[in-house]
Amino acid sequence: MNVDHTNKSANQIFEEKVKEMSNSSIKSTTIFKVNVGLRESNPDAYTPKMISIGPYHNKKPQLGSMEKYKLLYLQRFLKRKTEIDVKSCISEIEKLKDEALKCYDDNLDSDIVVKFSQMLLLDGCFIVEFIRERCGRKPREEDEIINREWMMVQVCRDMLLLENQLPYFVLTMLHEMTKDPTEPNLIKMVNYTFFDRSQIRIPKYWSLGALGEDSMDRTTLFDIKFKDGLFEIPCFAVEDTLETFLRNMIAYEQHSSSLHLRYYTDYGWIMSQLIVSHKDVNLLRQNGIILNEIGHDKQVATIFNKLTQGVIISTNDFYCSEECSKIIQHYENPWYQMMAKLRHNYFQSPWAGASTVAAIVLLLLTVMQTVLSFISALK
Repeated sequence: MNVDHTNKSANQIFEEKVKEMSNSSIKSTTIFKVNVGLRESNPDAYTPKMISIGPYHNKKPQLGSMEKYKLLYLQRFLKRKTEIDVKSCISEIEKLKDEALKCYDDNLDSDIVVKFSQMLLLDGCFIVEFIRERCGRKPREEDEIINREWMMVQVCRDMLLLENQLPYFVLTMLHEMTKDPTEPNLIKMVNYTFFDRSQIRIPKYWSLGALGEDSMDRTTLFDIKFKDGLFEIPCFAVEDTLETFLRNMIAYEQHSSSLHLRYYTDYGWIMSQLIVSHKDVNLLRQNGIILNEIGHDKQVATIFNKLTQGVIISTNDFYCSEECSKIIQHYENPWYQMMAKLRHNYFQSPWAGASTVAAIVLLLLTVMQTVLSFISALK
């Protein structure tokens, strides 16, 4: 009887847990924790160094010094409209709390869940006001709250991390609550803040045109073409923030189940195939494809060597599959293989090429002399 009672209790516990779970809770997650397979090749690339946004890094003491800045930005936010205060803002956020919680992994600390609305307000107001400040939308009579370049760059870097995010609908609500009629929409201000070189030194074409209505009118970094035996690869700068940005975009694509094409993942894989050593970086740099702004070419090679470790590549939805097919067809052509061997063996340097040409000319002259001697003998 005791055994039956124990089994019944275990079954009840199991059934209660299953009731609380559903596929919808998994599908609703949009702000992910980076999996171990991706993280282990460079943990620092996914970890905030200065500011915590959202619940995942909320308790880290080394990030606590930014809390005073959050409060200053919250104060500025509240002064924009006389009819709002902390209580009224929390009341509005409470309406979105349950939906916002679903965006994160289920295993949040209980004390963070209790204070979740307050965290959304503090972090959300920081983001909205920081972006306004970067776009020149601070109150005229006030100074910039974050006015040091190094600090601004670090904050921007942290705000682009996958684990350091707030649901976009929370930011939209906060922005709309205090929006000036002449102010651009939030998307445009985000685009300016994070994808303008004067702000964080990430080239605009990294945005893939996803953040602006008319941004696909320009060339993006993903416009890789293979034509007449040559790769056409848009130029890009390798800067301090590049690896972190790329890794977090790839991590988002790897975790998201709603994306049809994974541009950053596929691009990272292509570049990892092209760049094996510093010699490859040197070749790409000499041809105007890579602008190396971080130091030695070996450092650039290391970035791309490790970029797609732990990454799953989808062959069915590879965005550059057509160009890759052209490369394979070109490579398998016997004529092109022969020409490639000739270039590799005899034309690697100007001196080697000159020697080869001289040898060919000498051979032709010898053949001509032999033919002429033969014809002369016949006469």
